[in-house]
Amino acid sequence: MQETTQVIYGKTIHLKSNLPDDKVAAVIKRLNKEMDLIGSHGRLSYDDALLLAALNMTEYLLDAELENRQLADILDDDAFSDTSKETET
Repeated sequence: MQETTQVIYGKTIHLKSNLPDDKVAAVIKRLNKEMDLIGSHGRLSYDDALLLAALNMTEYLLDAELENRQLADILDDDAFSDTSKETET
């Protein structure tokens, strides 16, 4: 496990992670972007910005999971209809 120091929304934090450095940097960058967007209309406390960012990102994640399930269902339906066509001939 690697230790790293990162800055999130102006606060320095120390992390331990098994992720590659570039993945940690991407996660931190995305979180900072979300927190900056939230705080752009007036500086929020770190805790408030972090909570709202977590809520927003959870919503994005749930939407993406739903979309993935819907796409998987479409692919499954297509696979079954292709199979049924093959067996009819």
